[in-house]
Amino acid sequence: MDESKGTCPPAAHAGSGGRPAAWTTSRAFLLLVLVASGAVALLAEPASPETAAAEPVRSARLLPEVVATPPAPPPPFDRQACEAAIARGDARAPAFLGHHLLLSATTPEALAMARHWFQVGAERGDPEAAYRLSVCQIWGIGGEADLHEGMRRLEQVASAGHVAAQILMGDLLIRENLTLSMVQQARMWYRRAIAQGSAVARLRCAQTLMSGQRDLTPDFEQALRYVEEAARQGLGDAWYVLGLFHLKGWGGLPCDPAVARQCFDVGARLGSGRAWAALGALLEATAGAPADGEAAIHAFEQAARLFHPRAMSQAHLIAEARRRAAWLRRAVGRPTPARPLLAADLPDQLLEPLPASVTPSSG
Repeated sequence: MDESKGTCPPAAHAGSGGRPAAWTTSRAFLLLVLVASGAVALLAEPASPETAAAEPVRSARLLPEVVATPPAPPPPFDRQACEAAIARGDARAPAFLGHHLLLSATTPEALAMARHWFQVGAERGDPEAAYRLSVCQIWGIGGEADLHEGMRRLEQVASAGHVAAQILMGDLLIRENLTLSMVQQARMWYRRAIAQGSAVARLRCAQTLMSGQRDLTPDFEQALRYVEEAARQGLGDAWYVLGLFHLKGWGGLPCDPAVARQCFDVGARLGSGRAWAALGALLEATAGAPADGEAAIHAFEQAARLFHPRAMSQAHLIAEARRRAAWLRRAVGRPTPARPLLAADLPDQLLEPLPASVTPSSG
């Protein structure tokens, strides 16, 4: 392995025959998905007691431990029951109504109504509604943007222990400025979420350690600890990133495309669009038979379905997965079906399902 770059020599990726012709573009897509998943360049800090207490488990041994079952779909939304709960004064029901209105909104008026219900829930003391209202205020969804008020509200909810708000605080601090001070504040918020068991926060911490810009130094070994723990919790995107560690030889791991593919497969079965895209890229790079091409088409199309068409950060990933699937379809003589247009008008945070713990009361 080339220790100066943390990557394998070219032949190590493709066996004795060297790198397949399609590998360069496929590797570029793997890294495009990584960057889009939130990986940024931050300074490595000393391992916290939580991560330093144990040696990182070798991820090849993690594979048999995970039962790759995708998360169950949320129960069907009963608008009549939700409105009845609102009428009774339920504090949690407005967030549910706002969320479902937002998912189906196609006009500014509909988005404004969704924001209204988040406001109602926030006024009733519901932290989930307050969190979603803050996102609307920061991004100007359903009304004018109010960055100052949105950040004030977000920090208030995060300080009270709302996990998604804590993760978003970290995300926004990193986007604002890659200074040591911002990095330390972001990692503080991520660690608060980790203390509550958040696999997503573990992955965010890992991604902050996986590349370097300016005077910030990567620490792949510490990042691997976070990634493996998030994977152990069953987070599909963590298995995708774990596959990259094996593919690239990061964190002291040997380059092993076979284990990388296993990791991508687990992530795909756990519902990760990024893992499906990575599988497609690997299959495309090594395709030597029609069945390989068909499998790559399936993987790219699964990725395009799992990315959300209204998520601002995912539209380019959908477009690229569709483009790769269409190219492969032409190569094997299959027609390309018509695709719906991408709206890509909402922050990812507003598209996340509401936690089951905030279900409105039924009586």
